[in-house]
Amino acid sequence: VADPVQNLILQSDGRILYTAGTPATLKRLNADGSADTSLAVDADGAIQAVALRTDGGLYIGGDFTHVGGADLPYLARLSASGSPDATFAPKPNGAVTNLALQSDGKLLIGGAFTKVGDLARYGLARIAAADSASGSLTINQERTTLTWNIGGASPQAASVLFQKSTDGATWTTLGQASRIGTGWQLSGLNLPVVGTLYVRTRAIIPVGPNSASGFADAQRIFTRSSVGPIIVSATVVSGASGSHFIYGIAATDQPTSYAATGLPAGLTLDPATGIISGTPTETGTFTVTLSATNAAGTGTLTLTLVIAAPGSTTTAGRLLNVSDRGNVTPSDPLIAGLVISGTSPKTVLLRAVGPGLAGLDVANPLAEPHLVLFDVNGQQLFQADAWIDSAVLRNETARLGATPLAAGSKDAAILVTLQPGIYTLHIRSADGEGIALAEVYDASEDPAPATASRLVNLSGRGIAADGEKILIGGFVIGGTTPKKVLLRGAGPALIAQNVTDVLTDPLLQIFHGSDVIAQNDNWQTPLEADTAYPAASGDDIAAAATATGAFAFASGSKDSAVLLTLAPGIYTAQVKGASGETGAALIEIYEVP
Repeated sequence: VADPVQNLILQSDGRILYTAGTPATLKRLNADGSADTSLAVDADGAIQAVALRTDGGLYIGGDFTHVGGADLPYLARLSASGSPDATFAPKPNGAVTNLALQSDGKLLIGGAFTKVGDLARYGLARIAAADSASGSLTINQERTTLTWNIGGASPQAASVLFQKSTDGATWTTLGQASRIGTGWQLSGLNLPVVGTLYVRTRAIIPVGPNSASGFADAQRIFTRSSVGPIIVSATVVSGASGSHFIYGIAATDQPTSYAATGLPAGLTLDPATGIISGTPTETGTFTVTLSATNAAGTGTLTLTLVIAAPGSTTTAGRLLNVSDRGNVTPSDPLIAGLVISGTSPKTVLLRAVGPGLAGLDVANPLAEPHLVLFDVNGQQLFQADAWIDSAVLRNETARLGATPLAAGSKDAAILVTLQPGIYTLHIRSADGEGIALAEVYDASEDPAPATASRLVNLSGRGIAADGEKILIGGFVIGGTTPKKVLLRGAGPALIAQNVTDVLTDPLLQIFHGSDVIAQNDNWQTPLEADTAYPAASGDDIAAAATATGAFAFASGSKDSAVLLTLAPGIYTAQVKGASGETGAALIEIYEVP
């Protein structure tokens, strides 16, 4: 740009408007910084203020008399392509230095004028909207997605936050919205499906350099006294133990009956429990409609069920269950990272166990664990508090070998279907400190085809100390053949990830039952292990880290790691200070290809 730039305005689509020079030129850059040749507007004086409309049009104010050859003194409206609108001609008699577009489409102007048209207006005026502004704030039936649709003469927002409240006075931020067309949307929520919910937007409106960024909002109250069951995710799995209807459901009351159409021959659904049982007698792809009904209505979901021909009785080893246990405080959550490989969705049972640990001889379990699941971009997908007791969830818990949760307890549990990818599970404290267990169970069929999506990694970060506060990771290897796993205890390596007060010398121990089968202090030193497990060198461990996508440990660091080939069974990994010290640590469990 040859001339000095006076204005920079960020559009909601990432493009940047700017004005330069006097007489001024209004131009635009694409989001990547290249010139957008579709817009170029010349004025015969300075352009000092810009206001954007949602429909792509804009207002400009300044010390000019002509824009694009049209006689439009001091104030003009342009189309999205920059063409001046001759029908919009308020004609103030002096320079316009500030613009603010209201949510109803009316335009506030400020500057060195004493008249607007034939009306006396000293330095401040409002221009009526020549066309209408539109806006609607909506929520979907499942209360998982909020949408703010705006259009016409509404001001264009650069960014939008959604917030919620139960009383209209205290507000909690739900997250940053994404742009859809001319509106904004926030998905992946887990809002109450019944009751009164206040929702509002907070929008930042870009303006010129002589004004602060504008601020606009919309607010609506959503009230629903009752609702039929809403099935948010579901799948049918079949195996040696029969078939099951796995679902995520939201409702005022638990369903009183279930139904399914399109099931392959050999499978039937129990209308009272929702459990599908039997052995399929035909193979292929089937379109199945599942439904659940209570007094308030019926919810349905259609899914595709694939029944494959029976395969070999030999099944590859795989991770069926991974878990992390650690101490949780209001300021220090237990953070677990989860990776699902493959190309197809996977249904998993996620649990945050606190009160349920009391029966496992844990003296100080977390009283009210709160489970939140995020995707790789930090977008919240699901959240859960006290679990909802249901026949299906109880049966799935038993089928997967999970410890039963007491009816009415404040442990959290949810069945969800996830696309392959990287996820983060946070276990937070509603109030107080205590030990919590983050659990992930593979709820897919068993045996699974070699190409199926799999759990390939779980990592848990927390404060590692002695006694109950030791950092623990559990894992279950299923199938009939051994599986190679990489197990790591990171402490010093976390410094590069901006973690403070790290565990300086983590000791990693692997248990099978009550026996320590392997342990390691420094990752490049061969592991101390039972003779059944040959030692792996530092080079072997580095190669396994590369193969699994794990971040590299620095040469000579005191981080710990072992590489083992384990038979199917239940194992535990523990991380603590080699000399009893306390600090932040990361325990990692990787399936090695």
